[in-house]
Amino acid sequence: MFGPQLTQEAPGLGVVAGNAPKGLRPPDESAIDVVFDHENRSRGLTWFSVYRVVFDATYTFHPAEGGHGSFRMSLPDEANIDDLLVEVGGEPVPVTTTSLAVPVPLAPRTPAVVRVRYVTSGQDAWAYHPRALPLAVPTSTLHMAAKRGMDVTVLRPEGFALPDAMMQKASAAAEQSGGSVVETDNRAEAMEGAHVIYAKSWSSTQCYGDKLGDQKLREELIDWCVDEPWFDNAKDDCRFMHCLPVRRGVVVADNILDGPRSVVIAEARNRMLAQMAVLHQMLGGSR
Repeated sequence: MFGPQLTQEAPGLGVVAGNAPKGLRPPDESAIDVVFDHENRSRGLTWFSVYRVVFDATYTFHPAEGGHGSFRMSLPDEANIDDLLVEVGGEPVPVTTTSLAVPVPLAPRTPAVVRVRYVTSGQDAWAYHPRALPLAVPTSTLHMAAKRGMDVTVLRPEGFALPDAMMQKASAAAEQSGGSVVETDNRAEAMEGAHVIYAKSWSSTQCYGDKLGDQKLREELIDWCVDEPWFDNAKDDCRFMHCLPVRRGVVVADNILDGPRSVVIAEARNRMLAQMAVLHQMLGGSR
């Protein structure tokens, strides 16, 4: 519901007795408390959800032969971890990473007790996230516009070109309907005389499947946020469209999203009506 799925590795205790490693032991006992808070908020006409999760767990390892051990646990790498606390035997242990490897002293008659507590918070799909996004919306929108005879310019940064097969399919549809399809990374060229700008983020096709490569490309593209200067050489009544939800201040500036150029609310309502019509047809209501 709230952005990427967050998972964490089960904890374990790596035990070394003398010089011989004894493998990774799961905890003999655990007490885990998770508190989830959720709130709906709005900015202008757009609603979004914010959440906060408090994770607090105590892991107990029964007495074993003497030696030393290392408590191991990986926290969610996609989460924003705040207030991370790790205690061993009731004493705080400094940690600097979410891939925990904490030394634990072992005694023959004393259980080893490790506590892990952290807070993570964020918001749903309106927040910026470096994860690569699918190509479904841009390719389906491109094909729809081409089939209806529109002159479509795909504006994207270097490294984000749409796949050749999808561009060829759209070009063939445009040729049959009297439209056209071109692709460019030149913003002024793309916006010349434009009636509509339909904004959408998608994954880098140059770094497809390479999360770090995709993220590196995105770090240089913060200025690809639709704002009023984008419309300087467009039609005076050029409109802004987006499938929603949208990242405010990342994909589009507030003054555009909430201003007279934006038709995103009407667009969303039309989508709902189209979905209702499809369901009506599928359920046999038009017989």
